Amino acid sequence: MASFFYDEDDQAAENEPESPPTPLFWRIVGKFFKYSFWALIILINGLVIWRMCFSDITPKEASTVEGNHELAAAYRRALMSDEASNGFAICQPGHDTITNDSITNPLDPEKKITNYGYFSLLNTVIFPSANQIQTVLRYNNSTLEHLKEDYALEFKPDKTLDWYDVTLRVLVDSTPDDPSDNDDPEIVQLVRIKPLRTASASKSLYSYRRFTFHGIPDIGNIIEIYVDIYYEGDVDYSASPYGQLCIYAKDARTENYDLSKKDINAIENAE
Repeated sequence: MASFFYDEDDQAAENEPESPPTPLFWRIVGKFFKYSFWALIILINGLVIWRMCFSDITPKEASTVEGNHELAAAYRRALMSDEASNGFAICQPGHDTITNDSITNPLDPEKKITNYGYFSLLNTVIFPSANQIQTVLRYNNSTLEHLKEDYALEFKPDKTLDWYDVTLRVLVDSTPDDPSDNDDPEIVQLVRIKPLRTASASKSLYSYRRFTFHGIPDIGNIIEIYVDIYYEGDVDYSASPYGQLCIYAKDARTENYDLSKKDINAIENAE
């Protein structure tokens, strides 16, 4: 009966000589490449998760609204009405927040370059009753590499230093009751506002600058507001900026900006 279940392939397998063991050296090499492969997979996934979850978090020095005397006084007035919860802090989230313009090549005015991704804006807040705007400019290390290349600098810009002149370009309508003449340069007034204060922060990939602009004209008379960015070594307000982003347009949808508890504490405790 036993021979009935005995397969000829089994017999052939028994007759084959056993394979010699793999030499120790090649076993070590095999394990090395095996573990190296899995370690590389884990490292790549770890870097992706770290970049997604941690590298893009704005530091607290740049993420919280700056409390200052002018803003605190306006907030106290707003608390006496419903403005503190409706209209005290507003924003227009529909605008582009990353530069993507064709700009003049600093080394050759006849040529153009694209500043895609050079700069981005975060947490832009408009305080109409305080005549104030706060925004956070963010750029990564590659932007500084582009700066070195675009201006043929002989040194690598230090990310802890300020390399950019940042101002507001405000277009004001001298006849707000007549919107038909908003394209007339004799009617539209250009107001340039420099930052009242700047706060700096940096992480491994990004640099952050929070700007507080004070002295903004009446929001009801404003047509558009731009953040203009120039290289500190080439500031010419009559020329096109190195980067520009629109943060307000009269006809765009406006939303209330929700102040966090940290924002309110910073405003209320301002000296």
